Amino acid sequence: MNDLAIAETPTKPTKTPRPYQVEAKRAIYAEFRIHRSTLLVLATGLGKTFVFTSIIADGLGKGKRILV
Repeated sequence: MNDLAIAETPTKPTKTPRPYQVEAKRAIYAEFRIHRSTLLVLATGLGKTFVFTSIIADGLGKGKRILV
């Protein structure tokens, strides 16, 4: 039995991203076109986890496999 949890149906975030989170997400995707990894730096409480889970939801929605 596989111990990994697999999300069969991606869920959309229920919150609306703030403008700086949208820009952060765009910047991450731009970096992924050039580099294999990137780093998001935001102050405490500004939504790093929200941006991260939004990117994961995008990938799952496109049928990609996500390893965290």
